[in-house]
Amino acid sequence: ANNFKHIPKLPYHLPDGTEIQFGNERFEFGELLLGEDAGNSKMREEFGASFGNTCKYNHPSASASAIEFFSGAIQNMICESAFRCDREQQAQLLGNVVISGGGACVEGIVDRVRAEVEAIIHTHTPGWRVKVLSPPITERAYCAWLGGSILGSLGSFSEMYISRQEYQEYGSNIVHRKCP
Repeated sequence: ANNFKHIPKLPYHLPDGTEIQFGNERFEFGELLLGEDAGNSKMREEFGASFGNTCKYNHPSASASAIEFFSGAIQNMICESAFRCDREQQAQLLGNVVISGGGACVEGIVDRVRAEVEAIIHTHTPGWRVKVLSPPITERAYCAWLGGSILGSLGSFSEMYISRQEYQEYGSNIVHRKCP
C-alpha cells in the first residue's frame, strides 16, 4: 500500500449520485488478490473464515475448505489447480486460463496474473507457455450471468432442470443423475 501513496484520487459516481474519491485503494484490492505478504494472507484468511461461517448451504467441512481456498493468492490457486491434474493436461490448462468476475475488472490484472503464474511455472517447467484470457472489461463482471443465460436458453438444458421435489427426494446425488 505504501507504494501507491502518491496516486491521484479519481471520482467514482454511485447510482444515487454520491461521488466517492479513490486513490491508492484502487490498487490495494489487486494486491490483496495477488500479493504474497503476511498481511494479505491474513486478510484473505479472515474473509475465507467469514465466508465459510456465513454461507447458508455449506457442507459441514466447507468453512475449512473456504479458508484454504481464500487464503491463497490467485496465481497460487491457478498453479495448484493445474498441478492437481494429470501431467499431460497441465500445459494445456495453463495455456487456457480464463479470469472473469468483478475481481477481473482490476486494471492490468490479466497481464499481472500471467506474469505471476509464469514466474511460478517456469521454476518447475521453463518451456511452458502461460496464456491468460479474459473477456472485454465491459463484460468481465457479468460473465457468470451471461453463461447462465446462454445455458438456460439451450433447448437441451430443460432435461437438466432439478425441481425442489427431486432434490428433496434424492439429495445432491440428483445432479450426477441428471447431468452426467
